[in-house]
Amino acid sequence: MGSSDGARRPALAGAGATARDYAEFSNEKVLFILNRHTGLAPYSHEFVPHGIDPQVMSGFVQAMSSFMGEVTGTEETRWETVYGKGNSFIVEGGEWSMGVMAVSRKTAEVRSRLRKVIREFEESYSCLQTCDSFDGSLFREFDRFVQRVFTEDRVSGRTVVLKGVNWRQVSRPYVSPRRAYKVTKFLVRVRDGQTVAEAAECLGYSLAEAKALISDAFWHNAVFLLYVPRDDDILELSEGASAFIFDPDNPLGISPVTMRLIGLLDGRVSLGKHLEVLGLGQNEAVLVELGALINRGYVQRVPVEQVLVLANECTLTHLLEEYGSIIGYTRIRAYLDSLCSDGVPNQPWVCRVRVTDDMRVYCPLNEYLSPTELDMAYDALELLINGLVERVSDVIGAQRAREVHSTARYECNRKWARYLESVTI
Repeated sequence: MGSSDGARRPALAGAGATARDYAEFSNEKVLFILNRHTGLAPYSHEFVPHGIDPQVMSGFVQAMSSFMGEVTGTEETRWETVYGKGNSFIVEGGEWSMGVMAVSRKTAEVRSRLRKVIREFEESYSCLQTCDSFDGSLFREFDRFVQRVFTEDRVSGRTVVLKGVNWRQVSRPYVSPRRAYKVTKFLVRVRDGQTVAEAAECLGYSLAEAKALISDAFWHNAVFLLYVPRDDDILELSEGASAFIFDPDNPLGISPVTMRLIGLLDGRVSLGKHLEVLGLGQNEAVLVELGALINRGYVQRVPVEQVLVLANECTLTHLLEEYGSIIGYTRIRAYLDSLCSDGVPNQPWVCRVRVTDDMRVYCPLNEYLSPTELDMAYDALELLINGLVERVSDVIGAQRAREVHSTARYECNRKWARYLESVTI
């Protein structure tokens, strides 16, 4: 990505761009965690400074939860609602807490990350269930965890750093003065609109160190980031985005070549392969334009729950191919059809599993599936995988059937390993 800074900057930016201008490029606004027992919000983080007051958010969410409970007769733990102009709340409930993210647009990617955060919070701070007060320093380690979940894979060498003319005034205080000095020293020399890789090269930092400093700066609201997707990213449109993306009036001002690329996004194939199909190579203008749509929530990276579904599709495909070569494809296909029929009462999602004529397995996915629904699709595929291993064991022996299964699982997990790393954060 070697073109000039001016060509790289989003249309809104310019020499006098402020932090408020750049904040428009951030889909995530505010995160807070609410204790349902006490009504307190022990943890919050502003991705955009001076946005929505977490305490105001807390009151609104509590009122909505009570209202929904009265209407439905049950306590709803996962829901979404519009709040004010251009903001929505994504709510993900745990056993005793509730995570809430204010966003410009709802995406399954944000909900997936929110789920991970709320699970970690409840596991780490079960003692807070009945607490009326707490020490803010208690959450320093958790703060670092949330930072990794929401920013670690957003900062790459291609990521564009957006400082704004008033970046010093909006920065949140750092816990460590030494860290504050290192980050500030780095930012003073970074030009607005540079990529992280360019900044590292120009200033003599390793890419890893530059990424860590930029991540801290972003977390403390000193800069904003324009994520420029990597070749191995798997992208798809977020919920409801197609109405804006493909509107004939083109309200988002998307260029024709980027529009063609967006039309290929399917949540299965890497961006690099789509670029090859269109003969675009490393077209910086297209990548940056696509990145701006990711930042604003119109396009999303597929959530980890979806990658797990893809990995299980891969495993089941391998099993059909290998077992079919041993006992016959007609027979193995009959086994799978029988397992699908038997599985419907307990796992209806098996009805969504498809097998092509060349024995490739897929489960139709779209931008409207939530992480919870993707979990069920994964479970359905897992049911078929385990059932197939059991059926074939009766024919070729348990040991050989398990060996084929183990090899298939290994190969598919290796194929999708890069996308499954975040599971272990």
